[in-house]
Amino acid sequence: MALEATFTQLVDRLTELKEAIGHLQFAVDARSPRVQHHVADRLEDRVIPDLRGLTDAAWTAAGDAQAAAADPAKAAALGRSLMTCQRSFSALVRTLSTDLLAYAPMGELIGVSQERDTEWQVWTDGVINAIDRCQQPVYDVEQALLQCWQELLERVGMTAVSVTATNIGQQIQVAEPQAPVVSNAT
Repeated sequence: MALEATFTQLVDRLTELKEAIGHLQFAVDARSPRVQHHVADRLEDRVIPDLRGLTDAAWTAAGDAQAAAADPAKAAALGRSLMTCQRSFSALVRTLSTDLLAYAPMGELIGVSQERDTEWQVWTDGVINAIDRCQQPVYDVEQALLQCWQELLERVGMTAVSVTATNIGQQIQVAEPQAPVVSNAT
């Protein structure tokens, strides 16, 4: 796959993740004023804004990388943007894992549903469904990032130049194209 197409795919997958996080925010915000609990407040005040900010940062960096991918002279900018995207996405996965999907926060959410009335059960079911809806887009972004790294490494490997000093002068050789660095990663 061409480098530009790979980064377009990454932006598309991050757009889908942004939509899933937006759906999660909608589910969290859909609570009625009677639904007051520290679990709901934590989701609304800290977790969702963190996830949205990290997703936006990854999406912006992926867009910068997509723009740089069209110009071979911008390989350094491409690498920096991809690294920024990767860092933001890794922080997002860490936030999802520790603040939503881990045993303690998920147990709290389910526990609130079981100890309260039907209104709470409907709210927590909606939030849990929205959390589940985020998992496939996270996986898809992870795969798209892996593909971007592979394409970037292949491009860098194809443009390697070797300069050797000899007693007569310099000898310059362009490296032979290499086989793909990663053929299939799961």
